[in-house]
Amino acid sequence: MKSEVAEAAIQNGANIINDVTAGLHDPNMFTIAVKYGVPIVLNHTRGTAQDMITKANYPKEQGSVTSQVVNELKHRIKVALNAGVLPCHIIIDPGIGFAKQNIHSLELLSQLTKPVWKDFVGKYFTLVGPSRKRFISEIINNNGVEERDWGTAAVVTACVLAGIDIVRVHNVKKLWDVVRVANAIKTAQLLS
Repeated sequence: MKSEVAEAAIQNGANIINDVTAGLHDPNMFTIAVKYGVPIVLNHTRGTAQDMITKANYPKEQGSVTSQVVNELKHRIKVALNAGVLPCHIIIDPGIGFAKQNIHSLELLSQLTKPVWKDFVGKYFTLVGPSRKRFISEIINNNGVEERDWGTAAVVTACVLAGIDIVRVHNVKKLWDVVRVANAIKTAQLLS
């Protein structure tokens, strides 16, 4: 969210920018991405960490949650491209849990294989960060953060099967196995 932090991180070995505001809070993020030639994650959100839940309003007359998120991300992509970010350096994140009620996150996840999402992201890498999100605890009726790992595994499997390129998780060791098995199912190949 702060370009000076992103730049310092890159100067110390980071090779990607994960901007949870897609340049909304600091447009210089794009300048840093271009300057260092690193990929940038454009995460869909609205508002700030303090008020984003009050911005989780997706009126039906404006289309589905997914179509509204896609339209807002299209605008952020255009801004990034105009700033000189290469298309191959753009990673799209629908922002699961960011300015979304639990049902909104579920709708987005259910649309990952549908044209409204697939046609949009075709030329960009995609990332979903479902790890231990609040909507999982609502489904499994358990508020323990670490108790959400099995629910996270289910979401990660759905993401891999939907063709998402990157998943962001907390329990990397266990979920790496989930990704490998899901990918083997998707490709019908035993991968090592």
